[in-house]
Amino acid sequence: MMQKLHAITNPNYQIQFPDTVQTSRALLDVIQACLHRNPLKRPTIAQLLEHDFLHPDRAMKEMMPAEDVGQFVQQFLARGGQVQDIEAALAEFMQQRR
Repeated sequence: MMQKLHAITNPNYQIQFPDTVQTSRALLDVIQACLHRNPLKRPTIAQLLEHDFLHPDRAMKEMMPAEDVGQFVQQFLARGGQVQDIEAALAEFMQQRR
């Protein structure tokens, strides 16, 4: 128990967020923002109320329609892309669209 209390006050302690957690990127973002050590860098209540996690309709608008995903995958594979690289390529493509 004491070790955990010391970790909270230790500015060098990094909170680990395991990759195995099945959660949305927006949820992870809001949790990390709220856990920032420096209170001045934490989001305000107004900012949290505007966060994408509380507005999934915004995230849906930014998502690619399923038909477009299918077309992207077909084109990616036709250009010689590897199946194991589809997720990363799609994420990169979506970042470029924003």
